[in-house]
Amino acid sequence: MFKGIIPFEMLAKFPLRFVHVLRDLRLKQKEERNKQMSERNNSLTQNNNGSNSIGFNPAAIEEFIESIT
Repeated sequence: MFKGIIPFEMLAKFPLRFVHVLRDLRLKQKEERNKQMSERNNSLTQNNNGSNSIGFNPAAIEEFIESIT
């Protein structure tokens, strides 16, 4: 979990309770980051007003196809 943040050898020297506190803080950070990413994705989806991920409205595409055929 702390790979790349705190060397394992250093963690092994800390009291176990302290390592657990660090772990809990890291989990909270990850949860907050995931929550922010989820909110950002939801806001992008809502801002597209029915558009797909690349910004095209499927209904408009269908209308266009019908008009040219």
